[in-house]
Amino acid sequence: MNSMRAAERETTLCRFGLLGPLEIRIGDRQVHLRAPKQRTLLAALLVSAGRTVTTGELVDHLWDGELPSNGRGALHVHMTRLRKSLGAPEADELIRTVPEGYRAVLPPGSSDLQRFDQALQEAVLARRRADLPAEAELLAAARSLWRGPALVDVPSEVLCRDAVPALRERFLQASERYFEVSLLLGRHARILPELRETALRNTYRERFWCQLMLALYRCDRQAEALAAYREAQGRLNDELGIGPGDSLVRTHQAVLTGSAALFDVAAGAPAAAPGSHESGGGAWHVLCQLPPDQALVGRDRLCDQVAAAAAPAGTLPAPPVVVLCGGPGTGKTALAVRTGHRLRHLFPEGQWYVRLREADGRAREPGAVLAQLLTASGADAVPGTLEEKASALRTRLADRRVLMILDDAADAEQVTPLLPGTSGCSVLITSYASLPALGTECGTRSFALDALSPAAALTMLETVLGGARVAAEPEAARQLAALCGRRPLALRIAATRLADRPDRPLSASVADLTGPDRLSRLAVGAGRRTAVRAAFEVPYQELGPAAAALFRLLPLIPGPDFSPSTARALAGLAPEDSDRHLDRLTALHLLSRSRRGRLSLPVLLRLYAAERSRIEDSAQERAAAYERLRGWCWATATSAAAARCPDPVRLGQEPDERGEVSPAVFENAAAATDWLDAERPTLLAMAEAAAVRGPHAAAWQLADVLRDYLWYRRHHEDALRFALAGHAAALRAGDRRAVAVMRTGLGLAEVGRGRAGRGRLQLQRALTGLREARDTRYRIMGLHGLGLAARLENRTTESVHFFHRALHLAVDTEAQYVVGPVRRSLASALHDLGSFDAAKTQLCLALRDDQRLGITHTRAEILGQQGLIAADLGNRAAARTLFTRAVVAAEEEPSGLRDRLTALVGLARLDVALANPARAVSRLEQPLAAADATLRMHALNALGEARLSEGEPVAAVGHHTRALRMAHALGQARGACEARTGLALAHAAVGDGRQAVRQALAAVRACEQAGLAVARARALHAAAVATRADGRHHDASDYARSALELSRALGLGPLETAPTPGSGAGPGNRAA
Repeated sequence: MNSMRAAERETTLCRFGLLGPLEIRIGDRQVHLRAPKQRTLLAALLVSAGRTVTTGELVDHLWDGELPSNGRGALHVHMTRLRKSLGAPEADELIRTVPEGYRAVLPPGSSDLQRFDQALQEAVLARRRADLPAEAELLAAARSLWRGPALVDVPSEVLCRDAVPALRERFLQASERYFEVSLLLGRHARILPELRETALRNTYRERFWCQLMLALYRCDRQAEALAAYREAQGRLNDELGIGPGDSLVRTHQAVLTGSAALFDVAAGAPAAAPGSHESGGGAWHVLCQLPPDQALVGRDRLCDQVAAAAAPAGTLPAPPVVVLCGGPGTGKTALAVRTGHRLRHLFPEGQWYVRLREADGRAREPGAVLAQLLTASGADAVPGTLEEKASALRTRLADRRVLMILDDAADAEQVTPLLPGTSGCSVLITSYASLPALGTECGTRSFALDALSPAAALTMLETVLGGARVAAEPEAARQLAALCGRRPLALRIAATRLADRPDRPLSASVADLTGPDRLSRLAVGAGRRTAVRAAFEVPYQELGPAAAALFRLLPLIPGPDFSPSTARALAGLAPEDSDRHLDRLTALHLLSRSRRGRLSLPVLLRLYAAERSRIEDSAQERAAAYERLRGWCWATATSAAAARCPDPVRLGQEPDERGEVSPAVFENAAAATDWLDAERPTLLAMAEAAAVRGPHAAAWQLADVLRDYLWYRRHHEDALRFALAGHAAALRAGDRRAVAVMRTGLGLAEVGRGRAGRGRLQLQRALTGLREARDTRYRIMGLHGLGLAARLENRTTESVHFFHRALHLAVDTEAQYVVGPVRRSLASALHDLGSFDAAKTQLCLALRDDQRLGITHTRAEILGQQGLIAADLGNRAAARTLFTRAVVAAEEEPSGLRDRLTALVGLARLDVALANPARAVSRLEQPLAAADATLRMHALNALGEARLSEGEPVAAVGHHTRALRMAHALGQARGACEARTGLALAHAAVGDGRQAVRQALAAVRACEQAGLAVARARALHAAAVATRADGRHHDASDYARSALELSRALGLGPLETAPTPGSGAGPGNRAA
């Protein structure tokens, strides 16, 4: 108790309450977190105080599988708000950012959970020195910390499922021990009221009822003790349809007969009431068979969850059965053993460890296992049949506290006869398979193990090799972990081989594992626990012939993951057959399935499958499978492109759709886009392979089919790789037209990446080749790309020239699907030049053309651009209507997130103009967390304007400075002009007139060079404000006059704020 009181004196600065409603006190200030996600975030960190909680774990806590589009960005926003709510500097000390996520660092005793744990630890020490009064006092103090159900006001299903039950179990175990000690001390009358209340609240926990009956009997209230038994019996029967357990029945019998044992203080709780170590089949042998605890890395949180699930709860009549499943070498056994050691004090009558496979991997017969267990536990005889053996084991385990670890189970049929029947026992099962049938029979709790995180994999290497050796070669260590697939077995083997040779650098092991026979090098023996290949052989041998054949072909699919349809096309199977085999592979964890239904083959299993294919399949079979896959992917990609934009003009012939497996057909553009998003890595890998190995036409045809999709989705880096592959293939094939078309793709990709100079050179060379080939369609795209490059190089007037040329050529040749993108780009450039009427005309025509062609995805972008023009002209009501319509239109499109967020930035700036900066800040939360850097830049500028309007010019300077750095990195002249204009106004508000003038004049010069008339008017207005703040009133009047003249010439509205510039349209078939 002294240490607890000392801790309390040391933690007056901050106090947290988790054992009940969430409570927070910082110093003398009570903090109320009204936002549910802030409460969830803080609770998740506090429950794991002192331990790193990864970003992925926190995202799961906040959204439980319903992830936002940018989960990490949204998490950062909520973390920033939480820190602000807690207040600095306490928040920075309490919540620390670490490489893998975040960590709560609490002073000792600052949370009631810490004080609860401290009290329990001191109670254990008191128990060891036989100081029962001190133990009772400590347990009472621990129980008093609970103010109700833990985290009762924290709305997180993940915490309620994983953390809260474990906390409640610890409370109930502490309560059981408290009442037991109190009975030993003769305090039965004192504890009677709270013991009765506890028993009524925990009906299924029979030990409380036994203790209640004992306390009543000792208070000379035998009739009430019998009544308590009848109440417990009735509740169990009414609610569960079962009778009381043996311990409760024995206590009832003792009360009926007035057994002297009920007054024996040594009897304590009814768990030790009348009964003996003799069992109906012979004496009981206590077996402590747990193997030595192994180093376990990266599984702390999972170990906590497994221990909580496996602890004997007593709330249900059946024993907890926990299944640890996962692929070979993922550390299932190590986790089970670690959990067993953590729980062994709860199972004084035995901890059993049973291997369910022979050394060669064959599954053991359950009858043989039962015979072994019966004999080892002291049974006089072993029955003959399987059913009799199972019954005999259940009889011997009845009402005993025994932990069973059943390692390496093959299936539910093998495990079911081994399970105990009463709640005193707990069972931990490890298996390659998930054992769903076992869950149906006895309600198991399953935990799946996968590869370690990158940080945990490095830690595992450090545990074997030492931190200094890993730190000396950090890059080689990361490569070694990746080559081992971050699987514990492979990591341990690789590290063990290195440990035997202290002079061997890690880079040498990396070189060995990069070679052709990695699996042979990942072995230190021939057994399943010492060789990766041997570990993989066991689940592989359990596959049927067809599933095994599919498994062997899967390495032919390039890319990180694939869909079931892709696997079906590879194998040439019917859907029902393919799905059945894939289900079997995932059940054995030879394949991983994501929440989105995507499948992946882990790196070492990919090597093993390819090795088996070389042994069991012919080269002709593999070649035929790959050709099926390639043909299906090209045909489906073409189908998806047609669903997005039904333009018949393509480079090369249409694919033959009469293959063994028909290509996918898409109901709409959104479904096609989803498929392309998912399969993009696979298609890219196939294009790059075709560029090298052939057929060469496949490389440039894929690049051509996907170019417009890649531009629209802003996958410019991938677009460059596609175009490079297609260009190399076209050069090898000597196809001059294809070379010119691929150069167009290279130029557009470079422009999209912000490399305007490189893009312009490629596009100019492409146009020369396209004129020779008389290819009008691709010439339009090249001219459009040159216009976009000119805009990126701040040559707005020249960009309008290129856009007009592209538009005239598109109209003349009736290239209807290309007209819309060109019009949108032209409108954006005209807007920047201040030609509002011409810009509005182009947008109206673009909207009309898209509606006629059935194109819907561009509606939000066009409405947003119209809203920008209306805002510039001072028509705020019309601008608000247009931005609002843009938001609604974007929400109707699965891929309309960016257009929606852009419209929100426009609405936020209108809020600032209408003197509602708080609402503007609220609107900007999502754009500030967006993945798109250009959008974040505009949102930062808008946030700076809002902060200035709120009277926080220093904060505004910070936001505009960040936006300016981003604009320079992106080559965004308009964003830079916006940022400098905002900085000028903010510095002027601070009183730094000199810096304000410098920023304003730089903005004016940049706008003049880029031809940005609208932005220049605002910069001139900022220059007037800045020079006035600097005391140069004559210059201020000149700048104000220039701003007013330009504003009137352009027809602009008030210059207090600036809407976001339009983003322009893409160069190709922006049709979906």
